[in-house]
Amino acid sequence: MSNIKLVHSGGNSVSITAPDSNPASNRTLKLPSDADGTIITTGSPAPAATGTIIQVLHTTTSTDANATDHNTWVDSGLTQNITMSSASNKVLITAHLYAYLSCSGANEIGAYARLLRGSTALGSSSGLSAFFPINTAGSDDAQAQIPFQFYDTPGAGTHTYKVQGKPYNAATTVTMQGGGTMFSTLTLMEVVA
Repeated sequence: MSNIKLVHSGGNSVSITAPDSNPASNRTLKLPSDADGTIITTGSPAPAATGTIIQVLHTTTSTDANATDHNTWVDSGLTQNITMSSASNKVLITAHLYAYLSCSGANEIGAYARLLRGSTALGSSSGLSAFFPINTAGSDDAQAQIPFQFYDTPGAGTHTYKVQGKPYNAATTVTMQGGGTMFSTLTLMEVVA
């Protein structure tokens, strides 16, 4: 194996060494002709710029989750973990919860949904709660799509995000994912702060 050794005046040296195995073709390491530069090694990569998305995690579900009590939040089945690269980074969360709403005589039906990190509801003290109201006549049923977007700073470690739903009133039953005919989605993006 051939190499070029550059010896510092202090006695230590830096070597440019050929690869361990024969490359598929000739390779060229080209130095800039009009500017100075520094070669970044794999041991010390340049930090990503603020606002750069450095990981994206995505999940979907079409498995039904039924919510019948308008006083009780029910897990939708949308759950995604993320391990943060830095405690100061942020997570951009987008979610779409699909639901089938069945009615037993109310003129107004609807569904609530909220986003959680662990057991903590995000947004206001009661959580980031989206409401999808539908005015119907008699016992008409309906489909709903509830979108979310939230920018969170969870801190270091691994965090679990999930979506929950519940009916608007006692006359409404919510089937999240709508009998397996619709997909709900949850996407987490780590953003350099």
